[in-house]
Amino acid sequence: MLRTCSKSLDIAIFSLTNNTLYEAIKEVWEAGCAVRIIADDECCKNYGSDVYRLAALGIPVKTDNSERFHMHHKMAIIDRSVVVTGSFNWTSQAVKNNQENILFFENKGLAQQYTDEYNHLWNTFTVEISPEKAKELMKKSRDD
Repeated sequence: MLRTCSKSLDIAIFSLTNNTLYEAIKEVWEAGCAVRIIADDECCKNYGSDVYRLAALGIPVKTDNSERFHMHHKMAIIDRSVVVTGSFNWTSQAVKNNQENILFFENKGLAQQYTDEYNHLWNTFTVEISPEKAKELMKKSRDD
């Protein structure tokens, strides 16, 4: 579904470790779609997280800034007309083993409500992961 994106893709996720989803996001970014990602700061540090890899490509990424509280949304808005949401974490574990749900709604009104919430989060979160910072964080995690 992510590969159907032709204009914009806004993603808010708790965790992203699924390489197939990483590749789909990378593909639409490289095809010229506007992509933004909001992620949980602690999950970005986890082994196998793909968030820094996406930021290193130049995709705008923001995170929360709290070890205690989490950015726990699991949603995407595709071309401001399709909402993807549910309990589904964007991880290999979720695909293979967990009991998760994911819903797709093609509804511009609902997509606008989700976009409004997404924009609120985007403007609230101040931690931006630049491509340079992402590369530094990836190197640090390999060295640790």
